[in-house]
Amino acid sequence: MENKHRSIVPGAILILIGVLLLVHELNIIPLRWNEFYPIILLLIGSILLIQGIMKKTGGALFWGINLFGAGVFYSLRNYDVIPYYTIPNTWPIFSIILGLAFVSLFILNRKDWGVLIPGGLFLVIGLNYFLDYFNYWRLQTILQTYWPIALIVAGVIIILVNLSRKKTDEV
Repeated sequence: MENKHRSIVPGAILILIGVLLLVHELNIIPLRWNEFYPIILLLIGSILLIQGIMKKTGGALFWGINLFGAGVFYSLRNYDVIPYYTIPNTWPIFSIILGLAFVSLFILNRKDWGVLIPGGLFLVIGLNYFLDYFNYWRLQTILQTYWPIALIVAGVIIILVNLSRKKTDEV
């Protein structure tokens, strides 16, 4: 039964892409490539997101968030909701999306604390450069001064987790 559903997703994606291309070829709704590829990203991302949430599969959820986030970004950029960025200016946005994808893996499986490390790093780095680009704050100065606090917090968490494991092992 599970294998039947797995084969449906690629077929549904191909049907959606085919319908969009047919609509374009028949000039029902003329789509230019810069308007078309965000729709593909949004559709594939939505399908994977729904599949990841419904079946609680981390891989589908992770890639669904990444593709959906990229689709939202490019859609907003194409319709001038956000300014048109060049490639050097877009990487912080994708770092934020990637960080959110890692954090979503933790939300899906609360026992998987390891994904919070790359998730937090991608979020902090992306937010730092994105907000610094717009001169919203100077997180970089704060991080340069207080980064050892992250080591202290990580050490405390490791000690507390190990102590709680020893207590449960003794019981």
